[in-house]
Amino acid sequence: MSVVFVWPGYVDRKKSFIRYKESSAMFVEALESYGFTSLDVRDFALLQRPLDRGEKPTKSEVMVGFDAMLEKIRKAEPSVVIPVGSASFKFFSVDNKISVWAGREVTPKVEVGCPIIPIYHPDFYAQYPKKGREIPSQLKAIARTVEGHERKEIPFTLVRDVDDADMFLADLQPDKIATFDYETTGLDPFAPDADIRVLSVHQDGRNWVIVIEEDERHLASVTACYNAAYTFLMSDIPKCAQNSKFEDKWTKVFFGSWPNNVVHDTQVLHHVLHEESAHNLSMLAYEYTDLGGYDSEM
Repeated sequence: MSVVFVWPGYVDRKKSFIRYKESSAMFVEALESYGFTSLDVRDFALLQRPLDRGEKPTKSEVMVGFDAMLEKIRKAEPSVVIPVGSASFKFFSVDNKISVWAGREVTPKVEVGCPIIPIYHPDFYAQYPKKGREIPSQLKAIARTVEGHERKEIPFTLVRDVDDADMFLADLQPDKIATFDYETTGLDPFAPDADIRVLSVHQDGRNWVIVIEEDERHLASVTACYNAAYTFLMSDIPKCAQNSKFEDKWTKVFFGSWPNNVVHDTQVLHHVLHEESAHNLSMLAYEYTDLGGYDSEM
């Protein structure tokens, strides 16, 4: 596998930053830990000279460096291009933030013929050492993308009618913890067109997707699914959610009561374990499961 790291190519000497060659070796070691033992690694820089303290590159200098770097990338024909840090990333995707896209494949403004997946600059970790624990999850995501990892298929039961709703309630176990999550039309349950599309439930190896929104189905089916969701949410079954205040708010607005017996919140639990780290669901999925990010393309 051929990997190209794209670096800004300049150093702010006011701070004691890790040099990019050392950082590249650190990244390569992490990639190798995921099974890539024959890596062809190249380090390309946007600028070909270090800057004096306080000096900034001119726009023309940066663009010339970018054009030259693109030519080198296309000749190299790498398996993946990894822009390191926001300064490099913005040349590939000017409208996106690295804080959102680190470790994820992005659609670039300039096509290079392979996936482009940014990663935080090691300078960031030099200033905030505890943040360094996010490197493995980002590189794991990169490795999975490059190796063409197929998403693991998760079997589930679709609940759309009266019989489905009855079976869902009959199969629930009162003493087993269940995780639940909404898919909604937006973030604000008070918005004029706000609606809960589906409720997803997992319990003891089984998965259900309950269609709640009003659609072309018979009214009896819509009502049965709504009532099944309500019965589950108000039951004494111990429940877990990610960022449960979101589910709390939507449940209160659409079902008239708070969900009952929510005993765990994975976002809060991860904050307790690693308060310095990101806690979004996609990052947790990459770090703790083999499923990949929930926001990856199906």
